[in-house]
Amino acid sequence: FDSKDIIHVEGSVDPIRDINEINLELILADLQVVEGALGKVSKRAQMSRDKQMIAEVKLLERVKEALENEKFASTVEMTSEEQKVLHNFNLLTAKPIIYIGNVAESAYANPMADKYFPLVDQFAKSQNTVAIPVCAETEAQLSSVSAEERKEYLEALGTNLTGLDRIAKTAYDILGLRTFFTGGPDEVRAWTFHEGDLAPRCAGVIHTDMEKGFIKAEVYSFADIDKYGDEKKLRDLGLIRTEGKDYPVKDGDCLFIKFNAPKGK
Repeated sequence: FDSKDIIHVEGSVDPIRDINEINLELILADLQVVEGALGKVSKRAQMSRDKQMIAEVKLLERVKEALENEKFASTVEMTSEEQKVLHNFNLLTAKPIIYIGNVAESAYANPMADKYFPLVDQFAKSQNTVAIPVCAETEAQLSSVSAEERKEYLEALGTNLTGLDRIAKTAYDILGLRTFFTGGPDEVRAWTFHEGDLAPRCAGVIHTDMEKGFIKAEVYSFADIDKYGDEKKLRDLGLIRTEGKDYPVKDGDCLFIKFNAPKGK
């Protein structure tokens, strides 16, 4: 947004120009990595004639061509195996990206009414990703007030999420991360897992012994416990179910995991 109190290094506000400059820096950094890797791998591939190394060289050459054309590594079509290989190089432009636009407080509740944010949003959509509006000034104010005051302030702005909340939620979604809960009389814990993970894998997030000795899990949703208040009511309503090793855990599931402890422990 335009402000006489904020001086841009280029002397004007142009979010697309700024995005392109940053993206170019990321591309150049990755190009340096790929060229260095090619210099090493191609020599070994020529000497050994190893099929895997030759395939790796061909993959890196395709990625190099894309980077030289100012395209992200993520735009290169790859098989799942090639994606695993490329992951080892930790390329910046191969990672998921979200764009964040700093808007004026007046546009916090309706960022599409901002002069510049729609441009960022349109650019993000063209890259098959998302743009998130935040107001840095508002976020600073919200960080210093109580939870109740924060809620009232957001309601006055016409929203129920801070910009930081949106960033965290979007980052989770774009990375395929989800949350399940475990709890007891003393505490409730939230655990992060990847979408599609089965119950034993999620048990392993807590402890590897729980994955190895997994038997079954009692499962109910956070939405149900939040609505009815306690597990007894959920049991009476038949909302607690038993799931086995093939159960794909869902976002917001509450789990009570049963497992065999390893011998000797």
